Amino acid sequence: MTATEISKLAGVTRATVSNWRRRHEDFPQPVGGTEARPVFDRNEVQSWLSSRGTDISESPLSRLRTAVRSSLTADESVEVAKLLVHPAGSTSPDQASDAVSRILKAARAIVPSEGLAAVADVLTESALTEPGTYATAEPVAELMVTLAAAGTPIDTVLDPACGSGYLLLAAAREGATGLFGQDVLAVQATRARLLIGAEIEKQPEIEVGDSLLADAFAGKGFDVVLCDPPGSGAAPSEDDLALGDPRLAYGIPPKSEAELAWALQSLVHARIGGYAVLLLSPGAASRPTGRRIRSALLRAGAVRAVIALPQRVAQPWAFSLHLWVLQGPDPSTRPGHTVLFIDTESLGADGAVDWPTVEETITTAWRSFLRPRSRPIAVPGLVAEVDVIGLLDDTVNLAPSAWMSSSLDPETMAGEATAALSDLESTVAELAAAVTAVDTFEPAVTDWRTATVLELVNGGALHWFPPGTTGVDSGGDHAVWRTIEHRDIARGTGPSGTVRLDNPDSQLIVQPDDILLAPLPKSSTHTDLRLKVAGPDDVGALPGRGVAILRAVPDRTDPWFLAAFVAEGDGLPTGTTSWIRGDRLRTRIPLLAMAQQRRCGAAYRRIYEVHLASARVTAEVRKATDLLTGGLTAGVLVPAADDTNDNNFRGGNA
Repeated sequence: MTATEISKLAGVTRATVSNWRRRHEDFPQPVGGTEARPVFDRNEVQSWLSSRGTDISESPLSRLRTAVRSSLTADESVEVAKLLVHPAGSTSPDQASDAVSRILKAARAIVPSEGLAAVADVLTESALTEPGTYATAEPVAELMVTLAAAGTPIDTVLDPACGSGYLLLAAAREGATGLFGQDVLAVQATRARLLIGAEIEKQPEIEVGDSLLADAFAGKGFDVVLCDPPGSGAAPSEDDLALGDPRLAYGIPPKSEAELAWALQSLVHARIGGYAVLLLSPGAASRPTGRRIRSALLRAGAVRAVIALPQRVAQPWAFSLHLWVLQGPDPSTRPGHTVLFIDTESLGADGAVDWPTVEETITTAWRSFLRPRSRPIAVPGLVAEVDVIGLLDDTVNLAPSAWMSSSLDPETMAGEATAALSDLESTVAELAAAVTAVDTFEPAVTDWRTATVLELVNGGALHWFPPGTTGVDSGGDHAVWRTIEHRDIARGTGPSGTVRLDNPDSQLIVQPDDILLAPLPKSSTHTDLRLKVAGPDDVGALPGRGVAILRAVPDRTDPWFLAAFVAEGDGLPTGTTSWIRGDRLRTRIPLLAMAQQRRCGAAYRRIYEVHLASARVTAEVRKATDLLTGGLTAGVLVPAADDTNDNNFRGGNA
């Protein structure tokens, strides 16, 4: 097992494992791997952790991962995944080796609780030996699809550097029916086929090869192109491009500008009016070597938006990555005259990313940009709409931070600052009222008998509906259902999503007091709510992507009592780690009489209201302070003059 897996097993950070290795001479020595990525013997690690009283209970997926590594070759693990996803595969279980049959049986046993896609992912990951490969973060992948879907219907989608297919999978969840991809690694192509096939009933067309040098889809146009390019490699040279290659219309990127080469590769596959959305490093927007290519893209009207994301929302974590939104130019029409810039880096200050706010800021501005309007879009310090002619200077800098000052209007910003202070005052009052309502607590005896959530589910006291059971949006004329999304749970707000389905399972329709659960993204802050107990506004909706339902049986388990323990993972501060690891079914719940459950549940409900009010206050504090500080330092806001100094900031003596 790797150091990262040790951290998950022990419920600690990766840095803690590194400290253990340095400070404890008896820590197990590596048995393989490389100096940068050592591999340790699991039994030795477990013994070492147990000797120090560390809980080392493993999830089913972790146990499967261990069994795969110790029993199968990389090719055999892929074969098991094929048999799991497509039972009528090339090898029948009867013909398989004993090890393959045993792992296949173990994999099938945990599919109901863990999901087919997650199990297939574990089975195939051992075959991926190429260093530096990683999946696009799910929230970012979903955002990329949302941006494209806002501008054009999604039917056919291409990812020219598809990796394991996570961007294509996100597009399929949005309703795409034609999924196409290409990757230079054959194992990545195999993983993409399997992982997509494990979750949806659509077979993608995935080719193997280098898209920049041997394009498998040359000459074909798609509604949407999604691309998270590899972090290494060089742009093709003039000798690599055939005469008439459509990428030559924008020039030849220097060897060091591989990301801009991927931008051109994506753009030429976007049909006229179609969109290409790419996740690029910030250097692509401002490096001097890419100036000519950026200029050509602007002159063609292909650049529609450049969006700066907060740091640590996607790998590599060290950068604040950019989303580029390009559109296939129409030669018969006049190119667009403006580019939308969105800078959400400030929403990730101090490493705490408010992803729901990031997502809402970006999607709201983008949808407004696509609609006819009489005035440019401007949100102080966050959003600016800039004329192309103003971008075509000596640097052709497309970094959003370079253009934020153009969004600062003094009158508008003063009004927004006043409103933000008023909203903050109101939410602080709500928090004070919520705190006052919390009961006084006293010491208690906690020698409880307990059972895990899974044991209660098996015993009929709870019902568990795992993520992904709602189904994929059917589109067309099917009924529109409201859905409760990750962001709704994080904020404690009502359903914000929709899905078109025909006759969904009635058990999945949200009922009063259902506990709605979603895994927190790695960028979550402590103010994000970890679950949501369904209220009147939620009843009748469906769980959104990744959202699970835990339903208490009336008169056997109080939902608010249950929510308290599921939210905090056995009530310990380390419960957050268990949550992120997805071990909610192993959370232990005390077995108390209903009267005691209801008493504790009512107390937790008041605590929940404090948390909800606190989250609102935190959001309003950040909004108000950002507006006031940004306006003051940009010179568009000044303190109001008073009777003692009516010369403030009006040219008087300093």
